[in-house]
Amino acid sequence: MVSSEPLFKRVAVIGLGLIGGSLASAIRRNGLADTVVGADQRQEELQLGKELGVIDQAATAVSDAVRGADLVVLAVPVRATRAVLEQIRPALEPDAILTDVGSTKSSFVNDVEAVFGSLTPRVIPGHPIAGSEKSGIRAANPELFANHKVILTPPEDVSQPHLARLRALWEGCGATVLTMSVAYHDEVLAATSHLPHLIAFSLVDTLAGEDENMDIFRYAAGGFRDFTRIAASDPVMWHDIFLSNRDAVLRVIDHFTHDLEQLRTAIADQDSATLRRGFRPAPAAPSRRAVPASGGRVHGPAPGPPARTSRAPVGPPSPATSGSLTRSVGGLTSRVPLTVPPTDKRLPASRLRLSSQRQRPSAATDPPGPRVRTRQPRCPRPAPIRPARTPHSRPTPGRPPTAPP
Repeated sequence: MVSSEPLFKRVAVIGLGLIGGSLASAIRRNGLADTVVGADQRQEELQLGKELGVIDQAATAVSDAVRGADLVVLAVPVRATRAVLEQIRPALEPDAILTDVGSTKSSFVNDVEAVFGSLTPRVIPGHPIAGSEKSGIRAANPELFANHKVILTPPEDVSQPHLARLRALWEGCGATVLTMSVAYHDEVLAATSHLPHLIAFSLVDTLAGEDENMDIFRYAAGGFRDFTRIAASDPVMWHDIFLSNRDAVLRVIDHFTHDLEQLRTAIADQDSATLRRGFRPAPAAPSRRAVPASGGRVHGPAPGPPARTSRAPVGPPSPATSGSLTRSVGGLTSRVPLTVPPTDKRLPASRLRLSSQRQRPSAATDPPGPRVRTRQPRCPRPAPIRPARTPHSRPTPGRPPTAPP
């Protein structure tokens, strides 16, 4: 979408990796800013970004890039954020929007409060749900965010005009924008993104250490190749993500480990019924009405006791409803039931649980409504074996049939 009037005059993108470079390229292509300035500690990447047309200007210092910008985007590893904010603070314009693209939001908010003293109404954390195992400025793709979601986690006192401009920028890059609380974002992403990546890293590393690892990788099927592709992601970025989102990641690891141990026990005990429950196909992804439209808000959990979750679609914040979020990453699909509380009563982040605990409720506790019965696939009946027909198998008038060779 090309706008006749740019949303911003000067956009500073700090960090020209895959996400930062792709965002800078998308802003330029769609005419969303008069000038896009890039800054990166890797001078070769910075110059390459200028040569490839990803940015308009290359700034040798972060403060030079930020000075005069009405939008500043941090696209650096999560644990480098605080150091970059220290460099930004003296040059940041009073009315500029400050945002980021990191996969954890609590750590960004904590770093902003540590450097600036508070979270101002113009600080709007963000996270595009898009990416690739590739990295660096050469991997920059202006279409990376098209038909993908971007999550914004604005503070309660956010400046609505600034929020509207930032939302319009992401929509101009082809994305759908959602908003939710910081804590809820970190819980959801721990289950739907961080855990699948951790499993991929661990599995590939384990198999690579086996004596027969060459045969293992040589005979791997397509599903395993998806694991190796995910495990090829930027290790520095994921190292920072796991450490920054420690508590949420540990909770989802503990839950997954518990369910994995149940499957192991079922295999050891030849428990067919438990295995079948564990292998039951996941329901389809939520319908459109289960996901807020552009600009919709998904409220996060708040304090309260754990409770069972249902499979009703996510709805408005009041009254309380339940739903689920499904995300597939390179062939890995995680389904997370989400409980959306009323706005005046928040539930704890611990209510977020993976649906791998697949105990079917009894008839007394089943929710009302039509029940969908699914058939177990049957083994196909073998087709009768018939001899192949040959040119000699059809009798010719006046000649006796000949036997096939």
